[in-house]
Amino acid sequence: MSAPEERPAEPHGEDVVWYRGWEAGWEQMLEFFTGEGFRAYKGGCDLGAQNVSAGTWSGLLDAIDEEEDDA
Repeated sequence: MSAPEERPAEPHGEDVVWYRGWEAGWEQMLEFFTGEGFRAYKGGCDLGAQNVSAGTWSGLLDAIDEEEDDA
């Protein structure tokens, strides 16, 4: 069994980071329209990609963990 991946620090602005195979970051327009500006895309940002969103960075990482642990 491999060690769990370390959780990345919140990126600055609209930069993105990779966590557990998900491209994650903050989107200004998403925040404006939904109040949940943090979004991650499994395998990278692409039309039709599985995605999760949250109002906080830690909430987004928790959502990714839930998706990956259920897989």
